[in-house]
Amino acid sequence: MNNTTIRKELFDLIRRDAVVKKKVILASGKESTLYVDIRKVSLHPQGGALIAQLMWESVVAEKPDAVGGPTIGADPIVGALLYHSYLQKNPIKGFIIRSAQKKHGMMNLIEGPVLERGSSVILVDDVITTGGSLKTSIEIVEQAGIQVKKILCVIDRQEEKQFDVKRYPLSSLFLLSEFV
Repeated sequence: MNNTTIRKELFDLIRRDAVVKKKVILASGKESTLYVDIRKVSLHPQGGALIAQLMWESVVAEKPDAVGGPTIGADPIVGALLYHSYLQKNPIKGFIIRSAQKKHGMMNLIEGPVLERGSSVILVDDVITTGGSLKTSIEIVEQAGIQVKKILCVIDRQEEKQFDVKRYPLSSLFLLSEFV
């Protein structure tokens, strides 16, 4: 399948299973009458595979040491990308950034294989409104001495971002306006 076909298939799946037209409060605190619950698609076997296929070209082009992002939106996307990387015989590491530091065990904020200082990563997320959770994720990985090369998301709600898009290029598979 080519990317145009894959994109259409994913679009149709999102429209059917993830788009909710009712008043909701977003993580950013903003009110919206259009909500897209990408977890309904990223946790679907077909949806996860399609997302990974579409994001893979960006991942390969950047050659990061790992892909990861803020829990919980990034979790299934990271898993799908790791599996896809294995199938492509180009395995890549993954990680998840906790919303709060654990109070027991290793007390990690970044979970997954150890990423060395100087590593480069791509951050992924499901839906970005203002990017508040990504801004926090950027700060956490940079404090660990890790460089963010790019940010990938499934849907960009097209609102003003809390992070510098010039410094951290953002690519989305879809814009919210495509679902209006």
